[in-house]
Amino acid sequence: MKRLEASAQAATLEAKRLDDQEAPQRDAARLASEEEVANTKLEKARLVNKPRFRP
Repeated sequence: MKRLEASAQAATLEAKRLDDQEAPQRDAARLASEEEVANTKLEKARLVNKPRFRP
């Protein structure tokens, strides 16, 4: 049982280390995705409003 606990604890520590290591990449990808969604929304709004625009 103790061997199994040690193995589980080692796996947990490794998972936490990998999580901490990959967090900045995931955050950057999330921000890029959110920015892309926002730009897409703006572009759609522009296409809808462009024909009615009168300077």
